[in-house]
Amino acid sequence: MNMGSTEKGASDDQISQLPSWRYKEVDSNLELGNDTDCNSELSMCDWQECCICLAKYKDKEELRQLPCTHVFHLKCVDHWLRITSCCPLCKQKLQR
Repeated sequence: MNMGSTEKGASDDQISQLPSWRYKEVDSNLELGNDTDCNSELSMCDWQECCICLAKYKDKEELRQLPCTHVFHLKCVDHWLRITSCCPLCKQKLQR
């Protein structure tokens, strides 16, 4: 008899409601100026690799953001969330 955790993963419906987008590489030679509205919600320089698979994000790869604001490859985090419904970094649980 397994007396371990009874927590289960998130449903496909819960996962699909989380925001996702395609990664866009920024030209490092491009001058951005002082536009503070650019990526104000999420600084992309802080999110250059997926901590699940440890691969750097590539242009046009799908990413997903969790409510805690951590970002991962969509395929990596969707697989993770089906097993356990919390962030792999901070362990914040998804709302049911």
